Amino acid sequence: DNDLWVLPLDGGEPREFLATGASEVDARFSPEGSWVTYLSDQSGQYEVYIRPAAGGGEVQVSAAGGVNPEWNAAADELFFTRSREILAVDFRPGDARPVGAQRKILDWPRSTRAAFLLPAPDGQRFLVSSFGDVQGSNSILAILNWNRDPQR
Repeated sequence: DNDLWVLPLDGGEPREFLATGASEVDARFSPEGSWVTYLSDQSGQYEVYIRPAAGGGEVQVSAAGGVNPEWNAAADELFFTRSREILAVDFRPGDARPVGAQRKILDWPRSTRAAFLLPAPDGQRFLVSSFGDVQGSNSILAILNWNRDPQR
């Protein structure tokens, strides 16, 4: 089981942030530092959660699995991946409750899975490191002119 710890940059002692019987990994502070997103397998598969950085209750963000959580620069949208999909959930600044359900914003057509996701500050582009099903194959896939959720 993995737990989450906070290491103060001022030289203070590390402190436990979250310790349960499940495995919590891949934590990220929101850009303003008030929220933490992380993965937990407490449901039997990894799901994306958030909780206040100062401590408090968690909110499950993903449904049916999720990994690679990353905030946008304004901390009002959280991106994550599931298989070959990039999904997003909206937030109100200062509030940990998602605004609406998760939505798919991109599904890439190749037989690859995301290993890393980094949104551009404007949330309109992503840097995605992925691995394919075929060992030894090297390629670059560029998806251009995709329609990013026209309702947003």
